Amino acid sequence: MNTINEIKSQLNLLKQKHDAIGDEIDDLSLAEMIEEEAEDLIVAYCVERSYLVNGFPTEMMESEDDEYDEDYFCRERYRLYLDTLLIERDDVAELMWFYNDLFWPGTFSDKQAFVDQVNAYLKSGRMYDVEI
Repeated sequence: MNTINEIKSQLNLLKQKHDAIGDEIDDLSLAEMIEEEAEDLIVAYCVERSYLVNGFPTEMMESEDDEYDEDYFCRERYRLYLDTLLIERDDVAELMWFYNDLFWPGTFSDKQAFVDQVNAYLKSGRMYDVEI
């Protein structure tokens, strides 16, 4: 099981790759792939600890009769999963804050401002087109 510090170390390595990317269209696609890989590290951390949001993702995977539903298990739903967990769990908030501040420094003044903004978006119901 990875620790928070191990995930942060891996995120730092991904940030180095991210910084080395240029501004061409193909490079931007690569940047998005690296960002998804960073989010996937945090998702894996959460799944390892059996963090669920209304059964998502592991209970939902088990109940799908061995069929993987790509529409259900989409990137947007995983982002909603992470955002929901960062409001509920300090360790997830720490990782998500670290990731966001590392990749987009200065976007938020501090971790609490980041958490408050995500919480406000979640409460508004306008951030995601999916539900968990």
